[in-house]
Order: sequence, then structure tokens, then C-alpha cells
Amino acid sequence: MKQIGCHYITVWRDGMIIYKVFYKDCYRKKIVLLGTLTERRKDLRGMSQMESGLKWARFAFGDKVKDTKRIVVVPKEVKNDRIP
Repeated sequence: MKQIGCHYITVWRDGMIIYKVFYKDCYRKKIVLLGTLTERRKDLRGMSQMESGLKWARFAFGDKVKDTKRIVVVPKEVKNDRIP
């Protein structure tokens, strides 16, 4: 916690995971970027980064695609070193 004026904010000192979410469109023979998801959670609840990101991506983008099994995630871990 860090105090700024009379307000307290939570400062994330750990890294966060950014997932790029893609959809394999077999009919057009393309890979389509659906969007990105940001995860700041420390504990992945016993899952790997791929499993956690895929579960979250299917929940977030599942209604935008026909087949949720064709959703692919690419994780990238980002360190937040700017915060003192």
C-alpha cells in the first residue's frame, strides 16, 4: 500500500502476465488476433500460464467465435520495475 494524499492505492511490485489471444480460422486459412488479456494475479491456482490464460480467454472471447477449441493464447511475462 502506498499513500498519495489521503488516498491509498495498491502498488503491484510483482510482474504481470499479458496474453495475446488468437483464433485459428480454418475456413479462411488465417490466424486472427482477438485481443489481449492482462493478469495481475500472483497465484495461478495450480495451473500453468498456458492453462490459466486459455481458460480465461475462452471465458472472455468464447461468445465471439464459433469454436472455442480453436482459441490460442501466447503468454508474455512483464516485469514492473518502474514502481519504487
